[in-house]
Amino acid sequence: AIPHHTAYRVGLRGKDWSVHDDELSPFAEVYSNPGCSETDEELIGLRRNPHMGPGLGGGAYQDALLRGYHVGAICSGDNFGARTLTGTYGNGLIAVLAPELTRAALWEAFKARRVYGVTGDRIELDFTVNEAPMGSCITAGGSRRIRVRVKGLEAIDRIEILKGQRVIATHNHQGTWQRPQPGKTDRFCLRVETGWGPAADELEVGERVWDGELALTGGSFLRTAPCWRTHGQEPVQLLGKAARFRMRSDPEYAHDRWQNANVFEFEADPADELCLRLNGLQEKASIAELMAGSRVMWFRDECVAMLKELRGHVPEEAERDDAYYHMAYKAKLHRVMPSAAYTAEFDLEDDEPFTDEIHYRVRVEQRNGQRAWSSPVWVRPQPA
Repeated sequence: AIPHHTAYRVGLRGKDWSVHDDELSPFAEVYSNPGCSETDEELIGLRRNPHMGPGLGGGAYQDALLRGYHVGAICSGDNFGARTLTGTYGNGLIAVLAPELTRAALWEAFKARRVYGVTGDRIELDFTVNEAPMGSCITAGGSRRIRVRVKGLEAIDRIEILKGQRVIATHNHQGTWQRPQPGKTDRFCLRVETGWGPAADELEVGERVWDGELALTGGSFLRTAPCWRTHGQEPVQLLGKAARFRMRSDPEYAHDRWQNANVFEFEADPADELCLRLNGLQEKASIAELMAGSRVMWFRDECVAMLKELRGHVPEEAERDDAYYHMAYKAKLHRVMPSAAYTAEFDLEDDEPFTDEIHYRVRVEQRNGQRAWSSPVWVRPQPA
């Protein structure tokens, strides 16, 4: 039984922590479609439901920890209505630390609280205290060795270690890494995002299909991660130096942040070239150039023809190019990130004496706002 959007008013869709069983509910939700229930602070906040909000203290996830409960942390979507689907990007996902993808292994990990949550990007998070994984209850007599390893999908902004309610250490990752120079192979991440274009109530347009191919002159594609908000997306094909994908846009949601994206991790030399071919357009540059900034592909010629056919507009009659840019379909190549940007390691030793059980947990935030929350590790003092 998983407590959901806990930080609403207690008893009115918010969690009443006076009624709780660690065995029945080994973890609770800190983030979902309505927003964030970690605390009543406005980190993200329960701001998406005008009827049930705003978020309050008393039922938040942190309130459970203050009561001494052993409750892990996850994120998960509400997943209702035609606009959402299981695993919708931005609505929250649960991550599970299990040795294999089987029902028995997953259930054992659930019961042991070896879980954590992410808002959308599939951030990999490894967090241990004295080598015990998140979700553990351990005993320690001396100092506690805290270790954090993160691999994101965008540049990491910061990593925070909390002890109870207090942030005891922060790793500010930006400014700690440099772009690799040509001549040495490295790993990189590239996000290709589609979905900008006219809405259904503006022009009589149907579903937009995006057929794309990425090609490298050197190196190879290693993996891909989906960031999908709407139905109809297809698995990416990784073909060594090439990657093929197909995404779809629904014009009904064109003005409601319903872009879809794929993130590609690849290995290459910064001097190697990368080419994106997308629905007849092409963008080509070296990896070094693509690390310098993002790029937008906009389908101007297609938009000119579309507006002439549907509205009779021609460029000669337009005062500015705004209408064509605003109504054109667009795709974004996000800034390419080297591995030093999206990976981080953070170690800490806490030797502060303690007499009662304490707990540690981790928060991660990327530069694009995507977050992760670990389950805690609880530490009891060594008996005298």
